[in-house]
Amino acid sequence: MSYSVLVIDDYPLLRRGIVSVVKFEPLLELAGETDGCEEGVAAYASLKPDVVLVNLSNARDSNVRAIESLRALDPAARIVSVTCLEPGEDVREVLRAGARGCIRADVSIDELVTCIVRVARGGSYLPASVAERLVEMIWVDALSRRELEILKLVSTGKTNKDIGRVAGIAEETVKSHVNRILSKLGAASRTEAVNLAVRRGVIKFA
Repeated sequence: MSYSVLVIDDYPLLRRGIVSVVKFEPLLELAGETDGCEEGVAAYASLKPDVVLVNLSNARDSNVRAIESLRALDPAARIVSVTCLEPGEDVREVLRAGARGCIRADVSIDELVTCIVRVARGGSYLPASVAERLVEMIWVDALSRRELEILKLVSTGKTNKDIGRVAGIAEETVKSHVNRILSKLGAASRTEAVNLAVRRGVIKFA
């Protein structure tokens, strides 16, 4: 059994590469290819592919807009978002929009095929690196505004006493905040907690 794939990609060279993989992979067959959101939605309505790969780069034709449009047409649409960027907030946005998978454009051919087949069979797929990034984002988002403020002060190397002086709270209160931060992030140390926040983009060093 093979699974039909529609490729919506406005990077001509990348689209050609993905199309080539789909054409020569025995488990897959090419349903069609387009380079824009509206064209992609129209193609989906006509072709009814098993899986849609979406990689759109501009504000008018974004992955989120395309996914939302496809899901409005067919709530059961199985969609994989392809990104050329480091996974970040866009991962959560495409998953919220209804994508069943999210991969980087530089994945191996085997991983691309694995992703498509898993989604075609009703599953979901996130590479380990993307899943780890998503977990980090969720962890950091679990922090309160006050805890984020304390974590930013921790990142400057200040002691609990110094942080308390800056934040206008007791040293013991600072210690309690730090312990909760470490617990929420699953971090073993202040340094690990700061590194997680830096990767999430909550803390930025000049």
